[in-house]
Amino acid sequence: MAFILSTENVKATDAAAIAAGIPLEVLVEAAGRAVADAIKREHPQGARVVVVCGKGLNGADGFVCARWLCLHGFEVKILHVALENASEIVKLFARATTSFCPMFAIENHLPSLENADIIVDALLGVGFRPPLRSFEHGIVQKINLSRAKVWAVDLPSGMVADVPHILPEEVVHADHTVIFTGFKPALLFNPTRQMAGQIELVNPGIPTALIEHIGQVAEISKLQDDARIITSRASDAHKGTSGRVFILGGLEQYPGAPALAARGAFRAGAGLVTVVAPVKAGLQAPVEATRHTIATWIASELEFLQLERMDAAAFGMGVGKFEPDLLEMLLLLDKPMVLDADALQPWLIPMLQNLPESHPGVIITPHPGEAARMLKTSVLEISKNPLEAALELANRTRAVVVLKGGPSVVAGAQLWVNSSGNPGMATGGMGDVLSGVLAALIAQAPRDTSPEQVAQLGVYIHGLAGDLAARDKDLGLLASEVADLIPVALKHLH
Repeated sequence: MAFILSTENVKATDAAAIAAGIPLEVLVEAAGRAVADAIKREHPQGARVVVVCGKGLNGADGFVCARWLCLHGFEVKILHVALENASEIVKLFARATTSFCPMFAIENHLPSLENADIIVDALLGVGFRPPLRSFEHGIVQKINLSRAKVWAVDLPSGMVADVPHILPEEVVHADHTVIFTGFKPALLFNPTRQMAGQIELVNPGIPTALIEHIGQVAEISKLQDDARIITSRASDAHKGTSGRVFILGGLEQYPGAPALAARGAFRAGAGLVTVVAPVKAGLQAPVEATRHTIATWIASELEFLQLERMDAAAFGMGVGKFEPDLLEMLLLLDKPMVLDADALQPWLIPMLQNLPESHPGVIITPHPGEAARMLKTSVLEISKNPLEAALELANRTRAVVVLKGGPSVVAGAQLWVNSSGNPGMATGGMGDVLSGVLAALIAQAPRDTSPEQVAQLGVYIHGLAGDLAARDKDLGLLASEVADLIPVALKHLH
């Protein structure tokens, strides 16, 4: 199990561990040794190492790491900032390391960074708040100009733990980052994610029970259970009992949107899929689907479709402009609903707020631009803090929010960050397939299954199918290819 920890969460878990009787010295010793052990595994023959230590707990971790690297046979030198104002625990570990390896004031020995094989960055940690001071900026630049492999301790220096948006030149660009206890938000989203290099998560000794209330990154065992529950079928199942899904979408310029959503729905196990699109869209749904054409997107055009027969619907993919009363009519059907693309307008928020508590649930799937439109802000503001944006949108709409991206965030009763998927999925139609997958899963799910469970499973399965499609290529993935691998991804998860 892995957790997402904000700066305040980190402080709270450290305080809880100390209150539970685990001395801070024990946590620091375990953390520093874990970094040294990770470096030894990667460089078993040893190397010339320069450890850059700051005056905070990150620096204390660095001193411990340096001591253990010396014991492992590495040639180690420590460069440290002035420690006069450092905490007593930092001074304690600095003294404990003095007899193991040489230590120098960093301002006088910056050229040492040029000759290192490995640089351990323990300058700044989760407590950092920008801007960098001038001497810190100089150290960061010197590390980034070095040819050495850079290992960051918990967080690359200059990175703000809670914010994945910062000037690249202000942050150490690490090849490896060893993180403690949980993922910081900045390590989950680009551009800061790519500045951390390969990430290794270790727990320095804080019991899981002390932090398990924090939002979780994808927990695979839980998803396996949900997959069995949601997609299991009785031996006497038939198409009518395996989920009836309506896909409503498309315009003349977007004929593929409903077709891809229908393909995703079928591949996710829906027994019956009905596709509804305007006649000018030239509907080309899967041959297995039932098809209905309408003149245009108005409520009266849908009245003859017997929508009450469906178990779930997906609406909004490529529909263009439409009157709100059409969506209001769909929501009044009291059926689970997946809303995407053009359905995600600012006026949707009060409409969802007014749904009765008894409604079986709505999942909305905005990309950052659509989330910005609904929240009346900018894409930049959404990208600065995707977790906060997804949570705000969930709170405002009372819906389960899938904020699509790399990675996607699911917000409902808790925040959850998806661990599957890859950059090759950044192509047209992927979101349409996801909407179909979600509609199919919620149509098949038992009545007591929450939309949040469905959203987590659907997003993970969709990403896993993308990973399977990317086994032999990095670019050029088609949304239809990913849709066709949904059953394989489900089988893998089972």
